[in-house]
Amino acid sequence: MAIIANTLYSLKRIPPLPTRNVNLTDHYDSFIEASIASGRFSNASEAVRAGLHLLERQEAEDQAKIEWLRGAAKDAFAAFDRGEGISLSSADDIDAFVNLAIAEARAARRTTDV
Repeated sequence: MAIIANTLYSLKRIPPLPTRNVNLTDHYDSFIEASIASGRFSNASEAVRAGLHLLERQEAEDQAKIEWLRGAAKDAFAAFDRGEGISLSSADDIDAFVNLAIAEARAARRTTDV
């Protein structure tokens, strides 16, 4: 099958797709075989490409979250430098602050769910 595909690519003057040999655990081999048998994928390459697509998307989402957190931290440190921070000097202060934040988040969620 690969020979036919590479021949078709060469007739169209399209470079062949790169190939890789991948070692799979029995679990992932069975998963791919079941995905092919169910008709979800035509072959193992499609299944692997779908998995790589998800991995690529997850990494992009993770990077976006990291960038957002860096921005939020930068804003928070700037606010603290301007004296806009709060002082929590005990475990009780921290607990009270966290509980208040949770209550405010729940209240905000209830108003948006209605």
